[in-house]
Amino acid sequence: MLINKVMRDIINSIYKSVARYYFVFLVIISFAVTILPWWPFYQWLLVPKYVLLFGPRWWLLLLCLLNFIFWRQLGKKSRFISPLLVITALNYLDFQLPSLTQYFQLRNVDNHSIKIINANVGGGSKYELQLLIKDEIPDILLLQEAKNLNFVEWLPPEYMASCDGGLCIVSKLDFEIVGKLSRQLVGGWGNFAMLYKIKTAQGEFSLANIHMETPRDILMNLTYLTWGQSSAAKIESDREYEALLITSWQKEHKKFIIAGDFNMFEDENIYRKHFSPMMNALGVATTGLNYTKKTSFYGARIDHLLFSKGFALKDARVIDSIMGDHKPVVSILYQVN
Repeated sequence: MLINKVMRDIINSIYKSVARYYFVFLVIISFAVTILPWWPFYQWLLVPKYVLLFGPRWWLLLLCLLNFIFWRQLGKKSRFISPLLVITALNYLDFQLPSLTQYFQLRNVDNHSIKIINANVGGGSKYELQLLIKDEIPDILLLQEAKNLNFVEWLPPEYMASCDGGLCIVSKLDFEIVGKLSRQLVGGWGNFAMLYKIKTAQGEFSLANIHMETPRDILMNLTYLTWGQSSAAKIESDREYEALLITSWQKEHKKFIIAGDFNMFEDENIYRKHFSPMMNALGVATTGLNYTKKTSFYGARIDHLLFSKGFALKDARVIDSIMGDHKPVVSILYQVN
């Protein structure tokens, strides 16, 4: 009996130690993902940053749920903090709740809404685009990775279209091309941004269609057990340079919209540094997980529409209408008087 009691005491002591160290570990990694928007721009943190950003994010929620196995061994403070860690995991998973702030602006808008759809169509076809236009009837359709699309053959007569370097605009509203940024600036092909002036009865506004650099190579290097520090540094530099050039346009215009494939999360430090002053349509209008890019076992919200002051948002959503790994984002906005 004495031996059994000693064994139980040893097991309970080990169990408490495991529970305590597991909880500390969970707090540390939860803190790490929480500060991603303020992640320091240190070279040695680049690869870990992209792993945390672009890897499957459900792992943290799973670890938080496993923590409840040790519930009886946790102290009062740990029990109080544990549900907060679950909330942190849901936030990291990009579970969204709508913001009520934007909807109060709707009292001061006119009756003319603007429906904008942005879509990376690298895996889509012109037939899917025809159905998208027919079903959604957008005022403006912005496309990325758009190749070999002969709009003359199938585009409805009320629309005008223009393509340059893989970026296209299809619009019922009058527009003018006022600028472009070539990927040659970072050693690539095509354009990573096109700037348009959109003309409406309520006034003009500026619109940027963008497709920023992807960090895919960083993650691919890891699958081959290669750290790839120099590659990560080059990609990081290119992404920040692109973001800087794009937002330099925004500072020159009163009413501005940026839409497209950012290849970037809202909780990335580059996004926070350059794009956080603008409102994110999906970020303020939707509930739940609104992933715009899906893989076989996880998703990501890296396609966005951002808008400046001078606009109010009525609705935003993701639709499953195009084959491929990206889903179109639909946003309906009003110009604020």
